[in-house]
Amino acid sequence: MRLFLGAFAMTIVLGFCAACGSSSSSSKRPSRPAPTVNPTPADGAIDVALNATLSWDPAARTDLYAVYFGTSSPGTFLGSQPGTTFDPGLLVAGVRYFWKIDSVNSVDITTGAVWTFDTVPPPPAQVGNPSPRNEEGDVSSGAILTWDMATGAASYDVYFGTWNPGSPGSPGVLQGNQTGTSFDPGPLANLTRYVWRIDAINAGGTTTGPVWSFTTFPRGEDRTLVVDNLQSPTSQAIASYYRGLRPSTRLLTIDVVEQETVNRATFDTDILAPIETYLVNGGLQDEIWYIVTTKGVPLRISGNPGSVCVSDERASVDSELTHALRPVGLPGKVFNPFYGATVPFSRPAIDLYLVCRLTGYETDVDLDGIPDDCKALIDRGFSPVPGPVASPTGKFVLDQWPPRGVLGNDWMVEADGLLQAAGLNTVLDQTNTYLRGETEVLGYASWGSNDGDNNTPPYATMHQFVPGAVVTTYVSTSARSFMTGTAYGQSLIADLIGEGITGANGHVYEPCLDAVARPQLLLDRYTKGWNLAESYYASIRYLSWMNVVVGDPLCSPWE
Repeated sequence: MRLFLGAFAMTIVLGFCAACGSSSSSSKRPSRPAPTVNPTPADGAIDVALNATLSWDPAARTDLYAVYFGTSSPGTFLGSQPGTTFDPGLLVAGVRYFWKIDSVNSVDITTGAVWTFDTVPPPPAQVGNPSPRNEEGDVSSGAILTWDMATGAASYDVYFGTWNPGSPGSPGVLQGNQTGTSFDPGPLANLTRYVWRIDAINAGGTTTGPVWSFTTFPRGEDRTLVVDNLQSPTSQAIASYYRGLRPSTRLLTIDVVEQETVNRATFDTDILAPIETYLVNGGLQDEIWYIVTTKGVPLRISGNPGSVCVSDERASVDSELTHALRPVGLPGKVFNPFYGATVPFSRPAIDLYLVCRLTGYETDVDLDGIPDDCKALIDRGFSPVPGPVASPTGKFVLDQWPPRGVLGNDWMVEADGLLQAAGLNTVLDQTNTYLRGETEVLGYASWGSNDGDNNTPPYATMHQFVPGAVVTTYVSTSARSFMTGTAYGQSLIADLIGEGITGANGHVYEPCLDAVARPQLLLDRYTKGWNLAESYYASIRYLSWMNVVVGDPLCSPWE
């Protein structure tokens, strides 16, 4: 490209021309040039290509164009030319450029406006921190894929599919482009290896991510530790029966007095210490996710009640075991880091253990050493009716007690909305009547004996529960005992086990309402394919507290 006169030369030309021609007052001087307009890239343009060419419309009465261009206003003078395009060379990504074009003729120079544009940004950084982790081998079939936001990314291309041994580097199939950093692949098949890749994208380009893989595992049995008691033949019989159905679970036998209530010293020495030692010596701190206690292992810890709901030193054994290897101190409760979780549980990510109990009344009609209610509870957890099979006619019963006010009742309303949005059947009772006798119940929430219309022990619901059904009741001490003949006053989840439920949350001492298992979280997660333990602990706000979760932690009828 030929560039013409510099600024000094233009001055000479203009001076010379001014001295030319007639000095007659009647002679007409040429007009000054029009300003340049209509720049390309447009003024204020963004994401301009790095090989962009500058152009503008021809300006009337113009012989030459003085070109200014650079990274500060108004740009550096680069010469003059007759044409209306200019190639600045390869531009730098993520830079704001300034430019102007002055119109020149023999009469004058018309200064152009200063224009700006921004070039495309540099390509984004590569995504990282995948969940599930690369090559993770015990992933829930309801897993949600997540990753960290990549610096500079405007959107992400998501690739996902099953692993193909014939094409091991394949990232799967493009699922679409999105701005968020999570992706729901839908229900996954068990014992299947999946691959996925996330490419970060912006106007400056695409940064290809690494190919990650993970494998689903149906039940997590090898991540489950069953705890029985040397001093309790019942405890050992329950553990043996459960492990007969789930042979990949691990077993630890502790030696502790067989009674429901122990003091803090006994808990620390005879329950917590041997479990922590087993985990550490076996290198199983993060290999074990679930701990299953059995009837005959102490249930609750005595202590100074302190300020009820605030500084109580008492607790359930199981709730204290959730933070094994991570002492939290006394008194009072601690916040549950898994509460409200939207991604299924992973022990390396969440530093706690999900503890569930296999228990019930001790009646053993067939004299096989296993309490009948315990055996039936285990059977239902191992072989629940699949949710999609039961849901066309099954229902979720949410029984409010309006005189108790908004709190608690509003959780049932929220649960009702979530379940209905998922296409599931619900019965939301907003009257003062305590519902009884519902059939094909898949999930249940009520005020239990705190419902003013339910004032006769044993407070039976008379509902017919489908195997796999889970319940939560707003009752202060519903898990205070699992012994036949326990004095009433408040309803007991032991009676619900006898009625056929598969999972329940109860409390050994007063927890206060905000500590109960919240139905909108419990039932939503459970029907999304989370297992029983994940669903309950995602709905319980506090640990080192009063809660007891009853049932097989691995039960997952909606998986």
